[in-house]
Amino acid sequence: MAERCNGRIAKILRAERFVSAADLQETLTRYLWACNHRIPQRALGHMTPIERLRTWQMEGPELFSSQVDNVAGLDS
Repeated sequence: MAERCNGRIAKILRAERFVSAADLQETLTRYLWACNHRIPQRALGHMTPIERLRTWQMEGPELFSSQVDNVAGLDS
């Protein structure tokens, strides 16, 4: 799953021209949101990653230190 996501990001980087670092960051943030919220994954039972995390959290809340939220962003 991670390799496919990385491949899609590489494709975006080859296809787009970014006028600034902020433009690049906005594009990547939007893409990560789409990956996590809109693109179902076969490995996750045809659920999006956020849907699957929420399911896991309901099944075993003790495994999570915080709520699964809707905020996608780049690692800092």
